[in-house]
Amino acid sequence: MTPFILEICCFNLQSVITAVGAGADRIELCMDAAEGGTTPSYGLIRAAREATRTARAGAPGPARLYPIIRPRGGDFFYDKDDYAQMLTDIAVCRDLGCDGVVIGGLTQDGEIDTEHCAGLMAAAGPLGVTFHRAFDRVKDPIKALDDVIALGCERILTSGCRPTAPEGAEQIRQLIGRAAGRITLMPGSGVRAENVVELQEATGAREFHTSARVAMPSLMQYVNPAMQEHLTLVAVHTEEVRQMRTLLDNLYNSQNT
Repeated sequence: MTPFILEICCFNLQSVITAVGAGADRIELCMDAAEGGTTPSYGLIRAAREATRTARAGAPGPARLYPIIRPRGGDFFYDKDDYAQMLTDIAVCRDLGCDGVVIGGLTQDGEIDTEHCAGLMAAAGPLGVTFHRAFDRVKDPIKALDDVIALGCERILTSGCRPTAPEGAEQIRQLIGRAAGRITLMPGSGVRAENVVELQEATGAREFHTSARVAMPSLMQYVNPAMQEHLTLVAVHTEEVRQMRTLLDNLYNSQNT
């Protein structure tokens, strides 16, 4: 059985560098943390591609890079112009040599938008594809699972249709059983070092997603007091990633001895 995979959601280049150095297997690259992640800029994708090409200490190769393809925040019902933008963004990811992309889209009645998502899959071509947490907003998770499998996605990022993965652990376990190896179910949302082992044992999942997020204070020496604000930077917590890496590696070794 293969080792556990740790995916880190990163919102800036420094977080990518931190996550790779701390042992991330894969980076989901996003911008706009306040909106839950939107498509990163060309410049960020290009810089992250260079950063992830560096092999990690003790790892078999460089970290894989999957930018999210999400044109805006809010819901996951998109119009034709949104999908046209997504097709262009996927082409950029292909041109820059990304390993995969993260997509998702729903119909107004809470089903997978299989028609438009099939177009995104075709545009991705040889790239790997993750279906993101739009999945957690569907009205019928079992039907949605079968629809995403039919699209040909590699995995689904899900919190089990609950706010956090620990809350949705039973649903994730059921989805993994239903999938029967046809697709990977990757728990995400609320996944931390303090619960990742318990979550694995409860669900049987082999891949885990976390932002390991921490708010970093501004490094500005001058702050205009009239603005009455405290600016912070979303960053990846190095020790959180390292702890999760160690815990998952130790769990893998204990299960295979």
